Amino acid sequence: MEINSNEGLQKQNILIKDMILPFLKYNHFRKTGNKYIRDYGYFYFEAVMLKHRYEDHEEIENIRLNIKVYSKNSYKYFSALINFGDFHIPEWAYIETDENTNIDELKIWFKNRLNDLQMQLDKYSDIELIIERYKNRFLIYNTRDLRYWFAYGLLLKDNNKIKEFKQWHNEIIKRNKKMKNDYKLFDKRIKDLEKLNENNDNWKNKEYRNIWFRRESNLTNIKSITEFLESMGEKIL
Repeated sequence: MEINSNEGLQKQNILIKDMILPFLKYNHFRKTGNKYIRDYGYFYFEAVMLKHRYEDHEEIENIRLNIKVYSKNSYKYFSALINFGDFHIPEWAYIETDENTNIDELKIWFKNRLNDLQMQLDKYSDIELIIERYKNRFLIYNTRDLRYWFAYGLLLKDNNKIKEFKQWHNEIIKRNKKMKNDYKLFDKRIKDLEKLNENNDNWKNKEYRNIWFRRESNLTNIKSITEFLESMGEKIL
């Protein structure tokens, strides 16, 4: 029987066996295919271990632990899943193990990361805290944060916050109308510029590119809001 001499892989397996799997078990994740799932009441957790090896560095193994948090409704009913939480260990990178890795030091470092992650997951036991967090993100008008807009509305509707949900719905309609008006203004300005420069193929300047981008961004956001409200069974005025 051939013995695996890849020390990086051996140390990665130790990290999985001694650290990751006990953590997932402690938090009541169950294995389903290549994922680990936890039903947390209103929320639904998915954990995945991502592993890879670069062809030109076969002696180095890479792993990271991803955990995503959804609501049950967003997971089941919406084509674009609303992600309430997205946690990685380590953040935006992979843990490398090779023959030079000090596994004892790595386990100490990893334990601290797991403790941080535990605190993040524990927050989802308090639905009121999560609603307040997303309310604060929603109140800041930033069209790059549509996911937070939608997540806040979903939290309100699913948790019978009737008054707050009506306020959210009215504000979403108001914001959607504003984007539609802005779209018309951008579109008119683009057509005016195109007409003004119709005989010059290389005229498109910074102003044109900026307005074109804002027009297309508004159109994308309008479609996203419309699709989301329709998926919730809400009227679009």
